[in-house]
Amino acid sequence: MGYNGITLGPIIILKQGEVVLLELENKLDKPTVLHVHGLSNPNSQDGMPEIEPTPKIKPGHSFTYQFSAWQSGTFFYHSSNPEQESNGLINNSNQSHTMHIHGHDFNVVGEDAFLRKGKMMDTINVASGKRFDIDFTANNPGNWPVNGTKPFHKTNNGISPGGMLTQLKYLR
Repeated sequence: MGYNGITLGPIIILKQGEVVLLELENKLDKPTVLHVHGLSNPNSQDGMPEIEPTPKIKPGHSFTYQFSAWQSGTFFYHSSNPEQESNGLINNSNQSHTMHIHGHDFNVVGEDAFLRKGKMMDTINVASGKRFDIDFTANNPGNWPVNGTKPFHKTNNGISPGGMLTQLKYLR
């Protein structure tokens, strides 16, 4: 299950103020919707049909969402159907995830699409639904781990290295 056959779905980059047209074609066997988490959309485009007027998209049908990207920041999209959320269309975990960049500090410049200033860190704790934008200075060249710091983040079923781990690489 995913968007365009992948999970997480494609990255969408927009300019603030741009009018957005997103067509969602439902290839699932159950109705679905799209919710852009954190972006304040018109009521009819919010993707919560049990509460507001966004239509559920029936299997084999499509719906075009149209709204203005008036806010700046990082957002993510997902289905608001609880069954689809728990099957890969969003990380709907009750646990937070930490992310640590070795060898660097960074400045949190945005949190949940709101500007933040002067918050230097080396590790962030990301709860379900949270978004952070960071700036950092690449002043310590090398291959640096970027990893979760909680015990269950560090392995893949007890095999290390593993878990939530990637690399930050730069030479100069």
